[in-house]
Amino acid sequence: MIEFNKIWVEKYRPNKLADVILDEASLRVVSQFEEEIPNLLFVGNPGTGKTTLEELLLMIFLSVITYTLMLLMSLVLILLDII
Repeated sequence: MIEFNKIWVEKYRPNKLADVILDEASLRVVSQFEEEIPNLLFVGNPGTGKTTLEELLLMIFLSVITYTLMLLMSLVLILLDII
């Protein structure tokens, strides 16, 4: 079985959006996707970071949703405690 932590590509893949090397215009556009990700089509040569960028955007989007859900759950628990 393949151990992904030993694969060079996985070991050195950027873990956050700030680690991805993008030109300023692309970084500005990508930074606006934190609240809503539109339908996107990533096009480019192999090894240009299409999958990495997609995974990072998904992590950002899911962390925003998770944080919002946690706030809503805590609000519901507070309201239930009051009632």
